[in-house]
Amino acid sequence: MIVRRDISLDDIFNAAFLTGLITLLSARVFFVIFHPSANYLNPLVFLLFPYFPGLSSLGGIVGGVTFLIFYAKRHKMPIGRILDFFAVSFLVSVVPAYLGFFLIERSIEGVFIIELILFIILTIVTLFIFPRLYKLNVKDGSSALSIFIMTFLIFFIGKIVLVIKTKQFLFTPENILLAALIILFSGLLIKREIIVRLLKAR
Repeated sequence: MIVRRDISLDDIFNAAFLTGLITLLSARVFFVIFHPSANYLNPLVFLLFPYFPGLSSLGGIVGGVTFLIFYAKRHKMPIGRILDFFAVSFLVSVVPAYLGFFLIERSIEGVFIIELILFIILTIVTLFIFPRLYKLNVKDGSSALSIFIMTFLIFFIGKIVLVIKTKQFLFTPENILLAALIILFSGLLIKREIIVRLLKAR
């Protein structure tokens, strides 16, 4: 048992498999939305992303988290703990994914290196702190919110560096969504861990 005693490894595997598929599809859909082209009207171009590359990490996270919440609620699983578990799993997989991309591309820009270093630091800090959080009575789901906030911040830092380097326009739909998610998730975290505690202390 990983999350709690009445949730089996089969439950976790099924959730992971379906979430993985939805994440991949969502990443592709968001990439097409953020980078519109008539070529994507061809179903083969849209579906064969290994030959016609283009995935949005932000879109994948949004789609994956949304589906995971729906799946956990439908199957009466503890949403907060499920999100915590998958958020840590996601974070641990990010660095190998970046390194794998490096081996494939063989040519990496400075933004990639910056994001990779920040993710390595975030992963190390998270793996050190995460086991100690429950001793502090941190609410289920707060760890996931923290991980995704930091992930979005790393993406946003990468976007800013790219804008400075290439003089691109900062306020693109993707960057606006990214900023909105940082504010939204930060607000949810503050509400869960600070405002609620202050109200209970009165």
